[in-house]
Amino acid sequence: MKKILLSAATASVLGIAALASSSAYAYDGQITVTGSVTAVTCTITLGGGATGSASDIKVDLVAVSQAALKSGQRAGDKAFSMTVGGTGQTGCTNGGTASLSMDTTNVNASGRIKNSGTATGVEIEFADAGGTALDLTKQGPKVVIAGNTAVLNYVARYYATANAGAGSVLGTVNYSIAYN
Repeated sequence: MKKILLSAATASVLGIAALASSSAYAYDGQITVTGSVTAVTCTITLGGGATGSASDIKVDLVAVSQAALKSGQRAGDKAFSMTVGGTGQTGCTNGGTASLSMDTTNVNASGRIKNSGTATGVEIEFADAGGTALDLTKQGPKVVIAGNTAVLNYVARYYATANAGAGSVLGTVNYSIAYN
């Protein structure tokens, strides 16, 4: 008899606990996430001041004097481009757009690439072809695909967060091309 009463009491407690815990998770709504996976296979070729391959782009900035990099100043502009698609690449659909997105692991809150070299007070900034600084924590400007091609033009340069101290500057960032 004691076992039956103990079992009944345990079941009763567990039932009340189950009811109490389900009411603690009241829902205010639902979020639905949608997307698509595309078969776009546009090639990427480099131009301007970029060397290497699409999977390992290198942009070599010219050496600048630390006197040219006082706090808030920019120097050493180096233009480079990435051409997405090309003649006959029908996967790069005319009228669509291409844009550059960065993995933010090595990007600071100001949208610049962190310097892992020995120079102090220096970061790497990207700008559009007109010289306007880009925030790399956000998707880059969209370029319309025409003739199965989109050319993404950029400038890489030094940015001084403080009066620069002499040394090496090195920054790396992973990128993706977004197609719409």
